[in-house]
Amino acid sequence: MSVLKKEFNSPFIVDKSKLRRLIEVAEAKFKEGGNSKFEFEAHLSGQKVVETGSVDEILALDNSKRNRVERLAINCTGTAPGSQEIKQGMLVDFDGRTSATIYLAVKGDSAAWVGETFRAAEEQAERALERFWVNVLSHNRGFATGAFLLTIVFLGGLLLALTTLNMTPSRLTNEMWLTDQDLKALEPLQSDPTLAREKAGEVLSRQIRNVTLVRQQRHSILPGLLKGGSSSGSPRRSLF
Repeated sequence: MSVLKKEFNSPFIVDKSKLRRLIEVAEAKFKEGGNSKFEFEAHLSGQKVVETGSVDEILALDNSKRNRVERLAINCTGTAPGSQEIKQGMLVDFDGRTSATIYLAVKGDSAAWVGETFRAAEEQAERALERFWVNVLSHNRGFATGAFLLTIVFLGGLLLALTTLNMTPSRLTNEMWLTDQDLKALEPLQSDPTLAREKAGEVLSRQIRNVTLVRQQRHSILPGLLKGGSSSGSPRRSLF
């Protein structure tokens, strides 16, 4: 007896089309060796369990908030024509409880058949894996916790730095300045004292504009970071 098995430790989504495709692939492989029989076991919230041999009954489950499908185990066995002896078997267990995992196992008398069937089922199982990076990080609780704490420390340090910068006293001469563009525009004033006195109001207006612009930019940094850094989402473990 040859056996192949694998476990996917990842969030997943099993919709109707993916489930039907998995059943079709399994049926095609099991028909090569004889008869096949499917058994489904659906675990719902509230410790309710539904056992059936019909995929249509599984797809007809309500799967609402009160009856969430948390786990689905698919067991397929094959027997030789005219015999009840089990020659082949396949188990696909979509377990969305606690830490989401997919367990796949295939066994049979023929190593070649086991390898082909396992690869076909593995491909369908991989299609159900959730690829969105937020869900993947959230699934890895240790990493997600560390990243969350690091973000809090970073934002706290940034807030402290901005607060200190705004509260630090400074001289008026250090805050009031002209940009290179301003100096170029006001260059004629340097050679004409009379014109410089007449344009003193314009010089002051340019300095006040520069100070105001920088202070507005300082105050807008933190809200922008908080808005851009916030995200929501958790590993989706609903089966279909």
